[in-house]
Amino acid sequence: MSHKAKLLIVDDDEWIRDILHHTLQGTHDVFVAANGFDALTLKEEHEIRIILTDIQMPGMSGLELGEKIRNNDLDSFLYAMTGRPDLFTAAHCSKLGFNGCFSKPFELSEIENAVERAVQMLQERDARANKSSCKPQPGHHPGSDRHHLTSTHS
Repeated sequence: MSHKAKLLIVDDDEWIRDILHHTLQGTHDVFVAANGFDALTLKEEHEIRIILTDIQMPGMSGLELGEKIRNNDLDSFLYAMTGRPDLFTAAHCSKLGFNGCFSKPFELSEIENAVERAVQMLQERDARANKSSCKPQPGHHPGSDRHHLTSTHS
């Protein structure tokens, strides 16, 4: 099992929020929001990188939320949940920047598997980024950034 990730569940349906929170809370740090506005605030405050959002919500739809997230963050994993798979297909969601789309009612194992894949991919991405940031830069010699003390006393 992967390390705990921060994930955000956004749905105006309290039952959906509660069941997903209960299912995922043991293995991840789970945040919930009832609307897109609160979701954006939570995402920024807690640096959340995995978001599951309902598409049809009052105020700000999940599509609008996804667009706002993608405008500033291409690295997070964004999943749509919909009760209208006839209107919002996986291909449609993908074109809008979502990493996946789940039709309600969904199997909880589908969500768990998607989250685990996202966590694994984020870990691999972070490991590559850390590995490349640790490589010496061309022309840089290890230890050359150390400060040398010299005595000013004769």
